[in-house]
Amino acid sequence: TVWIAMSAIRGQGVRSYEGTWEDVRPAEYARGAFDIYSSSALIVQAFPREVDYQHGKSLIPLLLGWVPRSVGPDKPYPFSIYANTIRGETLEDRSASIAVGLSGEGYGNFGLFGVLLWGFLMGLVCRAADNYLGRFHPSNPLRLFLGASISIRAAMIVRGGVAEMFYMGLQVNMFPIALSL
Repeated sequence: TVWIAMSAIRGQGVRSYEGTWEDVRPAEYARGAFDIYSSSALIVQAFPREVDYQHGKSLIPLLLGWVPRSVGPDKPYPFSIYANTIRGETLEDRSASIAVGLSGEGYGNFGLFGVLLWGFLMGLVCRAADNYLGRFHPSNPLRLFLGASISIRAAMIVRGGVAEMFYMGLQVNMFPIALSL
């Protein structure tokens, strides 16, 4: 309920909101939060007609995301920047990064083959994480914490974008993983 209400009044402030409860439409906000296909459709329509396939370049921010832009000003931006530019926004003047999801990013790299490749790579990473967690005793609380945390991050990568969601919350997992080693 709070999430839906806050979504309805986002950008206006709680105290200055002038709408009514009729303006709070749960289905509309839930659809926006869980709709991963609209942004993927945007990518399918634009690639390669308006923007060339990236041929794997979207993974570079995954490797260089930790480098501050002041040190590496020419490092590539995450793939979601393409969704913003396709919608007519610029890097300097954009509403927010538009999540294109794993399938959208895969398509923007190699077309339909990229969707399958990104899904396969995500499956390999999930399998490696599952094997890692399998080393722990089933009642180990660290296994439970890491399993829940990694599952949430995997869902974020599928829904959001690879590089952005990989780094979001990474520090939450690094300390427990270091402890487990």
